[in-house]
Amino acid sequence: MSQDFLSINEFIAVPTDKTLKVFISSKMAELRDVREIVNKALTDRAIEAMVYETSMGAQPETVLSSSLRAVEESDIYVGLF
Repeated sequence: MSQDFLSINEFIAVPTDKTLKVFISSKMAELRDVREIVNKALTDRAIEAMVYETSMGAQPETVLSSSLRAVEESDIYVGLF
């Protein structure tokens, strides 16, 4: 392989004190066990996992508005289907 190809695919980790935030989404009743498995795996790795029904609590805005705000504040969105 050419050197150019290898240099394009290199990953450089930059140290930061910011915690990675992941929003985990799926239908409320379905896949609850899968959400919990993903949540625990991320939390065990010091990644801030956010599952709406267990993380958000009561909000003054609609579920849709508060969910979209939480997604916007996250670094990664994981949709489980």
